[in-house]
Amino acid sequence: MLTRYVDEGDELRAAAVKKNLNCPPDLEAGQLSVERIGDIAALVSARPTVYAANQELLALLNVLPEPDDSEFWWAIQKASNSLDLHPGNLPQGVKLTLMRSVETALAGRLLAGLTELTAEQRVDVARLIGERLEFHAGNALRLGELWIQAAEAAAFKAVVAERFPRTPEEAEEFTAAWKRD
Repeated sequence: MLTRYVDEGDELRAAAVKKNLNCPPDLEAGQLSVERIGDIAALVSARPTVYAANQELLALLNVLPEPDDSEFWWAIQKASNSLDLHPGNLPQGVKLTLMRSVETALAGRLLAGLTELTAEQRVDVARLIGERLEFHAGNALRLGELWIQAAEAAAFKAVVAERFPRTPEEAEEFTAAWKRD
């Protein structure tokens, strides 16, 4: 029975339950209608891989300077020469992801912007990112490259998982296709 959360993330999770499920965090399951329980189950089961990948992308962005640090973000855009990494375009993807946890706009934008980098652009972007990581204690270029690799991997997972069959019919077609001899 869901009564409340009791660990370090208590406050954050309580806010998420209230916002995403429109339920007070201490509401007992017995007080929910069958329809509301179905809505919650649908939300919880909706594309967990996309949700997890998006959370990783948000965590990766969280360790970079905030969007109002125009010097950093314009340097990233200039180094990448990519509108996908333009400081005016990323916040829209972040907002969509925060509003709808299975939205892939941010993942698609980051994947497009990062995978299209030339070798020279990738080095420049990685260095800029590595130099600004809050936990920067080592080789800025290597840390920045790890950040880029993690962002690419998470974005790729989100975009691929979003294409997984959405309806029972699509799931059945997928299964049938892979069962053929």
